[in-house]
Amino acid sequence: MKKLTVSFLACLLCIASFSAQAGRGERGHEGPTPAQKVEKMTEELNLDAQQAESLLNIFIASDLEREAMRAEHEKLIRQDMCALFISTNDRVEAVLTTDQYAQLEEMMQRRAEHRAEHDNWRGKGGRGRPSLDDCEADAESA
Repeated sequence: MKKLTVSFLACLLCIASFSAQAGRGERGHEGPTPAQKVEKMTEELNLDAQQAESLLNIFIASDLEREAMRAEHEKLIRQDMCALFISTNDRVEAVLTTDQYAQLEEMMQRRAEHRAEHDNWRGKGGRGRPSLDDCEADAESA
């Protein structure tokens, strides 16, 4: 019976490990997987198969909730930064002449292109600060 329990637990941990890693966000591995946590707890606390399965489900659900919270937090930060960016841009536009603002827009465009090239070169895929166009598009779609 003990061999059956250990075999079942091993299969359960393998399956959970693959599903937990597939569910991780783009930020990558951040600490032990739910399966690794349960494996360690099983060794140290002598868990039975039912306890291990229950804990595994708890840890997987917790990871999914944490990832959803992280995504929502990043979305809110982006919205706040875009609102600040648009507000700042509007105040700057009010101070500059039409010609000066047109020159500023050209400068910002060149800088955005340079940043995009630089980010792609570093493997970031263009992540980073949103452009004014990005923020205005986000505001219109909201």
